Amino acid sequence: MPVDLEALTSNLFSTCDAMLGDTITITPPSASPVTLKVHASHRDRRADFGMSAATVQDAMLDIDMAQVPGKPGSGWTVTLPLVPGKTFEPRDVQRDESGRRWEFGLKELKGG
Repeated sequence: MPVDLEALTSNLFSTCDAMLGDTITITPPSASPVTLKVHASHRDRRADFGMSAATVQDAMLDIDMAQVPGKPGSGWTVTLPLVPGKTFEPRDVQRDESGRRWEFGLKELKGG
């Protein structure tokens, strides 16, 4: 009997997150914080400021849509253990290729 890989996809993503994911805390507006495991990509990128440029920290998160109550956006906050003492907000939120996960970058909130 053939294996239905599409039916197994969500469980595969959840298992990979649980075993290999980075722990984050994401807080929707007017809701309790949710601590979960996600795929986090921490990297450096070039920021161009016209006459000058700099290398800045950048992070992309890949989150199982079933783990959060809706599409992350303005008013949501994210904290990462690898970047202690800073609070971020999701930016450029979109579905991944599978249609089962949110992918987004982070914008640091000043004073957070």
